[in-house]
Amino acid sequence: MTKIRTASDAAGRLPPGIGAHRTDLAAEFRERPFGRHSPDLQALLDHMRGGPIHGKYFLWLADDHSRWVLARFSDSPPLTPQAIPDAPVFDDIEEAERYVFDRRWADLFGAEPEAS
Repeated sequence: MTKIRTASDAAGRLPPGIGAHRTDLAAEFRERPFGRHSPDLQALLDHMRGGPIHGKYFLWLADDHSRWVLARFSDSPPLTPQAIPDAPVFDDIEEAERYVFDRRWADLFGAEPEAS
């Protein structure tokens, strides 16, 4: 049986020099989640966003099209979105993106980024 790769399986393939110690990258993302980023932050984002879709966090636009809900894709086929129980609902897309970034960081490094 083939093992399905999940988002958390990808940590071993991070670009050199990028790891949990690079809290400056988290601070940079928190300051500006959209727009141009430093090369190291862009490499980290590419890694986080480019991993396997199974188990990956994402933002689901709520029925009223003005709020975002945290969800996660299932870990095994069929690929289905799953709401995260008791997850916050966001009115601000930048806050929602920061929250997803922290979840993905925790998946990669085992803990949320510390403030720098």
